Amino acid sequence: MLFRSNVLTSGLTGPGGTVIAGSSIALFREQYIYVPLTPPYYWSNSTNGTNPPGSAGWYPDGLIPFVDPETGQPAHGGALQAAPFSIQGGMNQPIWVDLNVPPSSPAGDYAGTFIVNSDQGQATVTVALHVWNFSLPVVPTFKTSYQANPVHQDLYLTHELLRNRNSPDWVTPSLEPTLIHQWGLTSTNLWFSSGIGVSNCATTAMPAVPSVAQFQAAAAQHQPDILLYNFSADEISRCPQLFPLLTQWAANMHAAGVRNLVTVEPTPALLDDGTGTGRSVVDIWTVLPEQYDEAQANGGLMTRVLAKGDTVWSYNVLVQDGYSPKLTINFTPLDYRLTMGFISQSLGISGFQQWLVDQWTSDPWNAMTISPGGVPSDGLLVYPGSTVGIVGYAPSMRLKWTRDGVNDFEYVQMLKGLGQGPWALQQAATVGPDWRNWTRDYTRVESTRITLGSKIDQLSTAAQNLTIYPSAPSVRMGLTQQFSASGAGQPSPQVTWSVNGLPGGTATSGTVTTNGLYTAPSLMPSG
Repeated sequence: MLFRSNVLTSGLTGPGGTVIAGSSIALFREQYIYVPLTPPYYWSNSTNGTNPPGSAGWYPDGLIPFVDPETGQPAHGGALQAAPFSIQGGMNQPIWVDLNVPPSSPAGDYAGTFIVNSDQGQATVTVALHVWNFSLPVVPTFKTSYQANPVHQDLYLTHELLRNRNSPDWVTPSLEPTLIHQWGLTSTNLWFSSGIGVSNCATTAMPAVPSVAQFQAAAAQHQPDILLYNFSADEISRCPQLFPLLTQWAANMHAAGVRNLVTVEPTPALLDDGTGTGRSVVDIWTVLPEQYDEAQANGGLMTRVLAKGDTVWSYNVLVQDGYSPKLTINFTPLDYRLTMGFISQSLGISGFQQWLVDQWTSDPWNAMTISPGGVPSDGLLVYPGSTVGIVGYAPSMRLKWTRDGVNDFEYVQMLKGLGQGPWALQQAATVGPDWRNWTRDYTRVESTRITLGSKIDQLSTAAQNLTIYPSAPSVRMGLTQQFSASGAGQPSPQVTWSVNGLPGGTATSGTVTTNGLYTAPSLMPSG
């Protein structure tokens, strides 16, 4: 047995002596929790069970931080501590490492060491890191909405979710500027909820429609550069009698510039809000994997709503089919990662809604919540920080795996902006083409990430060596300007022309041809 075990690091050194400091490296001790049984999942009597859960046993999940991320000081005073720790004979103790590469770090190779101490000696682990020549955007393209119990909807929880590239469903509006531009907040919910869900939609009428003025007043409190939506009703696919009033809700939201999010399968009855614009009642269709497949089989409804310009998100509460990736604790890391990343890119899905992150027992670090039907809860993605000596919340490994998926999505999105969208989507489809045919091979997924990242690195490096002419043009409304590029070792390098990051531009900001001919908009863009 090992006693007084600890892990230390001083950082990594790279090109020109650049140091990624030890403060950019976060260490966590992985905490195991026992899942007592293999539940009788809803699909156990079906024939489509291609993604079974793991068996009963011990699963690592909660991450005990060595340092409190809110204070920057070592965690202390909790019943569980990250270090020093003891390890019984025949057992292991994994340490999770997060490395945050500062955007100012030059590309190239870095090296460093981790030192593992115990009462029986010391071991040194050498670490090598290659940093690519690009940074991910602060605000992820993939939108998320993670709900929590009201008592835990505080700034500490917001920070913990955003550290892991996931957004809470609501924040204090006055904090949005900082949370968007420094932390990466993607979206927020107005919370004019109808209170209608799967448990009461057959017996309860929708409440009166909030007025346009009410929606406008609420929307005015929020920043213009955040996705603003209203989560109106939850899981009402089997209650079509509510659709007429839901349509009225949508019409008022749309008049106020607010998007309507509903967890409902697309249906022809909800494809027109009655305002004469042809706009759908639902702007953000949030569907289970099984519902996505059912709607697509029903005359290609998923393709139809996407072609209209509607947005599609997914969610996957509990275990309601036998084939799609799941978010309960006894499924693999790839389930979480592929849901957010490559499968979403392949299917045109651009967001994810999580019903709860803090479904805790009285002792959540040691006892998993078991949902009705015997399923270990997927409503637990953070743990109480007080137990481990920090002021906020501690992440789970599953939250980290969703972060990996959000970043996978971003790699594909960046390549779309670089004119490599078809190729990037082809790469994504090799590991996550749809809800049924995704790989279980982790090495293939990681290889795909490396392939995408290497391509972005190559294109980013080439772009930095380009010279654009003219460099500071002035173009009158409705007129044109020819641009050209040189450099990157070529007199006429192949480039993708874009306006405000959008290949080809838009009517609002101006358009640009593949040959670099820019046409200014006829009217000055607002703002």
